[in-house]
Amino acid sequence: MLTAKRCREQGFTLLEMMVVIAIIGLIAALVVPQIMGHMDKARARTTKLQIRELENGVDLFKLENGFYPARLEDLVVRPANVKTWPPNGYLKELPVDAWDNAFVYLMPGTRGPYDITSYGADARPGGEDENADITN
Repeated sequence: MLTAKRCREQGFTLLEMMVVIAIIGLIAALVVPQIMGHMDKARARTTKLQIRELENGVDLFKLENGFYPARLEDLVVRPANVKTWPPNGYLKELPVDAWDNAFVYLMPGTRGPYDITSYGADARPGGEDENADITN
């Protein structure tokens, strides 16, 4: 038979378990917001890099053909009215932004010859933080 002393030494009390769970919860409450903030910044940086890649394709298209593409798809699939077309197109495929949304291309643009925009996490114009628009 087990004595009362041995029974107490074999496991954790409910109070001990609750203290451990509370400590884990406090640590998670402090760490998770920090990680999420970095993820939002990383998505914005990734989207800016993708916009630069699209700008390079659009500018090369203009340089070789004398006019800007009517739509971003013209960088991947050859339009009928182009003089010069590289063997693999100007881009292998059209990227999507870090939130898996298509980029918005406007030609002529409001800030230059063309605008390339990501509407952010909410995929709608305007917004703040992760919902803010990112444009060239």
